[in-house]
Amino acid sequence: MNETSKILSNTCNQIFSDFVTPAVLEDAENGKWPQKLWVNLKENGLTSPFVGEESGMPSLTWQEVFTIFYHAGYYCVPIPLVENVIASWVLSQLDEVLPRGLITLPDGDEILKIHGSENNKKVSGSIKSVPWGSCATYLLAIGEYKNIKKFILLDISNSLKKTDVNIAGESRDTIELDNIVPESIFDIPEDIGDQVIKLLPDLAYSAKISGAIFSALDLSVDYVGTRVQFGRSLSKFQAIQQQLAILASEAAAAQTAAVNACKAVDNTDNLNDIELEIAVAKTRSGEAAGKAAAIAHQVHGAIGFTYEFKLNHLTRRLWSWRSEFGSESYWSARIGRMVMMNDVDCLWPNITSRI
Repeated sequence: MNETSKILSNTCNQIFSDFVTPAVLEDAENGKWPQKLWVNLKENGLTSPFVGEESGMPSLTWQEVFTIFYHAGYYCVPIPLVENVIASWVLSQLDEVLPRGLITLPDGDEILKIHGSENNKKVSGSIKSVPWGSCATYLLAIGEYKNIKKFILLDISNSLKKTDVNIAGESRDTIELDNIVPESIFDIPEDIGDQVIKLLPDLAYSAKISGAIFSALDLSVDYVGTRVQFGRSLSKFQAIQQQLAILASEAAAAQTAAVNACKAVDNTDNLNDIELEIAVAKTRSGEAAGKAAAIAHQVHGAIGFTYEFKLNHLTRRLWSWRSEFGSESYWSARIGRMVMMNDVDCLWPNITSRI
């Protein structure tokens, strides 16, 4: 961890510990937007850390921004921080001035229809499961005009929205677009590709998952150290120690996969070349999420399922995040197709060259 990452870690710990309280989490699940949290993140440049002019600091690397995503997962931050950060990055690559409102991204492969004349383009379509779509002002999505895919930035503040939530109580809304005039339409650069608004959120969600797993690990270690059974703390039982060791290894595996994917993004000039690293990160972190949630609840027993206990918030997010922006099965299939596209003799060199 370099000096910048340490500063980011300290900043995130301070803000999230102050503003992501049990009351804030409960309010967020009831549909209340955590305005104080959002304002503090924005004032500290954490909502668009890749854009130096906005944050007041030099543009960061993906390995450094991993720290922000990790802590967002650790504290169960109830806002679309990932989506806004990545949308801001994409717009900065397109030399677009960032809008002031909250920007979100679609979780899915829907392609919106762009129609009308060259000077009067409009957008129509429906997008499901948009993170915090009911709170967002803008949506960055993929549209198609005359069979050519484009990035489109839409003001959705007055669009029809059907509210919904995932099992963690996080907003996942359907946005209905009917002849909306887009704020901007962009050609998609070849070195970015139209898959970027699915790949990069997967990378960020892998980092969030690793943070949530480490949080579950810390909770479990604290709990078994204080809970007494048969005259001694649970931490003294060999079976508990073994389960915690497995939980720790899953946390480390998820974190390592996410960090390696961040390194790959930092070291490439073409995002189309790092799909494999991101697919591996999302797949491995998703597998770790399932195992970690099971072990943490086994260790805690019944108290871990109570709404008042933080583990409840963590594991519901782990179960949600592992399936969003592509589940393990989705990305495993993509990995298989990528491997099969190459000659069999390339498999081992391809694996070893990415370690």
